[in-house]
Amino acid sequence: MPAPAGEKKGFPRLPTPFFCPSQTTAQPQQPQQPKKPTTSAQYYKVRKGDNLGKIAAKYHTTVSKIKKLNHLRSDFIREGQRLRVR
Repeated sequence: MPAPAGEKKGFPRLPTPFFCPSQTTAQPQQPQQPKKPTTSAQYYKVRKGDNLGKIAAKYHTTVSKIKKLNHLRSDFIREGQRLRVR
């Protein structure tokens, strides 16, 4: 039996899938990353004699992190100031 036009000898003709523009192909599912636990912000009210290094040590963090959290450009803080520490 002769092979139909467009079909090579020895290779069966497979159906061609047709897609509508609204259809999407199945994407392999990626394993979901475990979500970080949400921690509520923690604040500290500056007392007389405090400095950022002392506050950072008390809350097991760094001066840099406290400065970033509070948008501080320098290490200068005032008594009564409320600082976010976490």
